[in-house]
Amino acid sequence: ENSRVQAFVRKFYAEYREPPTSLEAEVYDASAVMVRALAKGGDSRKALLAALVGLKRHRGVTGTFRFDDSGAVVKDVTILTVDQDTIRPRNSEREERSSR
Repeated sequence: ENSRVQAFVRKFYAEYREPPTSLEAEVYDASAVMVRALAKGGDSRKALLAALVGLKRHRGVTGTFRFDDSGAVVKDVTILTVDQDTIRPRNSEREERSSR
């Protein structure tokens, strides 16, 4: 998944000449999942909810997530950190200290 994040950051930077914030990453993932749901036939609120729930898991730049039966987001949490010019998943405190 780190390569997915790095590709997003590179493309964003190439377009806007600044690194993306977490908000841009969340919007990117939300847009991608909506495109997938709409492609599955989400042409009404009820159909869109069914399509979102039916997606099972979506691997985005902010992590992997899915929707429960009520439409709420269930997300695997990935903590990211900025390491010079790259965004990467954060390691344990011990691993972070030893890499410095």
